[in-house]
Amino acid sequence: MDKSRISKSARGAIVLCGTAALLLSVSPVKFEELLASPAQAAGQGSGGSSGGGSGGSSGGGSGSGSSSGSGGSSGGSSGSGGSSGSGGSSGSGGSSGSGGESAQGGSGGQSSSGGQGGAGGQSVSGGQGGSPAGGSTAEADDDSDRPTWAGGNPELNPHAGSGTGNPDSGTTKGDIYGDLVVLFRDLESGEPIIAGTSIDPETGEEITEYYVCLDLDCTEKVATEFGEIPEGVTAVEVDFGRSSVARAPDRVMDQALTEALDKLTTAQDVGVDAAGRITYISDGVTYTIDSPLENLALYIDLAVGLADQTTISGTEAALGEVGLATLDTAASLLAGLADKTGDITLDYLVNENVIAGVVEAGDYYDYSTFTYSRTYPESYDYWYSPDGIVAPVSLTLDVNAYLADESVNGELPAATDYAALFAAAADDALEVIELVHTQIVIGEILPGTQQ
Repeated sequence: MDKSRISKSARGAIVLCGTAALLLSVSPVKFEELLASPAQAAGQGSGGSSGGGSGGSSGGGSGSGSSSGSGGSSGGSSGSGGSSGSGGSSGSGGSSGSGGESAQGGSGGQSSSGGQGGAGGQSVSGGQGGSPAGGSTAEADDDSDRPTWAGGNPELNPHAGSGTGNPDSGTTKGDIYGDLVVLFRDLESGEPIIAGTSIDPETGEEITEYYVCLDLDCTEKVATEFGEIPEGVTAVEVDFGRSSVARAPDRVMDQALTEALDKLTTAQDVGVDAAGRITYISDGVTYTIDSPLENLALYIDLAVGLADQTTISGTEAALGEVGLATLDTAASLLAGLADKTGDITLDYLVNENVIAGVVEAGDYYDYSTFTYSRTYPESYDYWYSPDGIVAPVSLTLDVNAYLADESVNGELPAATDYAALFAAAADDALEVIELVHTQIVIGEILPGTQQ
């Protein structure tokens, strides 16, 4: 449901994040590259700063850049999930850069390069690193008494410690969330629907074409041309919000999972709140696991465990004791990761699964066993004030009727549209999380309110 085009005055003080549309008038990269490998989905490389280097960010970008003299800077990027284009000006002190976007069924990101400079300018590709060149760092004077390790030679410093960085900081899942765009997808599996094929005029290779959506409901769409988003097409960007925690190193995710499981395995009791999020009782006090990182860690471990019939994950074991090791719980865990005022769409789900490592790039999670219907409380009390000045009064609504209203989430997908149905269940849970976090509704009475 496109909440960016729906009046939210009914939700008073609730602030919603609309989905941004990105103008793709630069020349983007080829769609099929996003399906190549998990490494591309993760992004890898190292950045060069003023003097060159290569790097990638979320989507597997790689490129190089250098600068010298007064000729400005240059940079290149390519890869799945990012696009390259060029623009800007060059000359003395000029600048040149590239950037753009591309997207494909479940993997990708953004890679960009560019920089600016006059004499001895700076170029950045995928990050910052490497050693300076040009005018960034002056050559040491012969009479200087500076130590040999000064001025860009930290490896020669005998006193170097943590300042040189951790050479093994853990595997990361992409440097940034790239500008992935909404594609026309199969509602059952989540796979992008093929628009046709074309032949690369340069290599003679066959290129698979896909449909790019021009609105969130994909009522209008356009096919790619030679694996690229057509010039001048305004595609809809997938909004991930705070889900960028999925790019945290494995060691961070492992720590979050350990802490969450410790809460569950030592709790006096485990249950769920109104939105389906995990709750636990410790020393007689009920707590909710509301950390985005812990919810994501539990989601990954539960989803992967449920898909593997040969082993039982730690989350499966802990939640299985209370009958919560289900895809319904997984949907609520995914909601606990997302922005309260955001949306969980099919494109969000498919791409998040790849970025978080639930499935490999080019694969799609099997939701064919998932069933869902709205069974939220029929009586939920909330405070309402018509203008924020008049004393609030207590009103009661049916949460299921609230969710079914077209101004909120609307009708559910068909029972056999498994992937879309899972995304809708997670979006319902997210909407309820927002509802229970709203202290006072100001303005219009909420849909589903009992009169």
